[in-house]
Amino acid sequence: MPKLEIEGLRVTLGKTPILQGVSTSFEEGEIVVLLGPSGCGKTTLLRSIAGLEHPTSGRIVIDGVTVYDSPRGIDLPSERRNLGLVFQSYALWPHKTVFENVAYALRLRRMSEAQIRTGVDEVLAGIGLDGMAGRYPHQLSGGQQQRVALARSMAYSPPVLLLDEPLSNLDAKLREDARIWIRSLIKSRGLSAIFVTHDQVEAMAIADRIVLMDAGQIAQSGSPEELYGQPASLFAAEFMGANNHLRTIIADSGLGEIVLAFGDQSLKARGARAEEPSASTGVAVIRVEAVGSGPPASDDNVVQASLETAVYLGGKWEAVYVCGGQRLRAFSAQRPQEGCHALHIPRDAVWFFPDPSQPSQPSHPSTR
Repeated sequence: MPKLEIEGLRVTLGKTPILQGVSTSFEEGEIVVLLGPSGCGKTTLLRSIAGLEHPTSGRIVIDGVTVYDSPRGIDLPSERRNLGLVFQSYALWPHKTVFENVAYALRLRRMSEAQIRTGVDEVLAGIGLDGMAGRYPHQLSGGQQQRVALARSMAYSPPVLLLDEPLSNLDAKLREDARIWIRSLIKSRGLSAIFVTHDQVEAMAIADRIVLMDAGQIAQSGSPEELYGQPASLFAAEFMGANNHLRTIIADSGLGEIVLAFGDQSLKARGARAEEPSASTGVAVIRVEAVGSGPPASDDNVVQASLETAVYLGGKWEAVYVCGGQRLRAFSAQRPQEGCHALHIPRDAVWFFPDPSQPSQPSHPSTR
């Protein structure tokens, strides 16, 4: 049985739809990241699960218990859903010690002092804050405060842990470190977690599964590898990774392959869109790291391009080339030389998506 089930969830603000019939499920022990741009509905979905937002219709089941069902008139308040919540602002009591902040949720559940002491000590040791129980929030760094907020939400082993952009207040280096330990900590305690972020790198580092949202709907759901390597739509392809976008026309198609033309250049692409008719216009999306120089593989595309500029990123260069009248970016270990270059691109790294105005544009796929 899934740990959390959502069926046909809709949220409307006035006449504006925020969630448009979202249906998905979350398995026990799974870390799911809700990913998407600002305004896509990911935080509204999280708040609806928590009972902080009141949906218009749909159904939510947590650990086998129906907490929201519009036809049956069920809408349990947040405190009865027994969920762990970690907010962007940490929401720590400034006048309480680390120990008392973490113990708060246990006291609400009327646990004995011995149980509270054991539970708090255990969770603080697990997040590397043992010895800091007597400190106050203002005596902690931002990263330590974030750990306390996480410890407080995990102390009573909730069925589902909800995290709303908990790393956004940390500086870049702390965020990199936090991605590692936060995933390890959740996994070590066997918790199910839903994590909201708009940062794709953070999502791929933390998630077992990513639910990519767009305009109140699920655009694609799958493992980080699936979303990055097998985008189901132009939106999914553009949102994940650093990309090249080439306006192209299908010059030929057949036998599971299409030939794309742009300027005086052409690209061969493999994939499910080989059925697109010739002369269809659209966008070819190519990950920047897929574009290489030097000897190509036997079945690689090779295009001719002239160097426009290059910038040093620390450990690698990012070069901008002009190719077929359009710009094409690529990474290289060495500074690229001025002049013309033969760039190679694997066929499997070229994804074609029809112009959105064409009727052949695919709709967002459903999720499991």
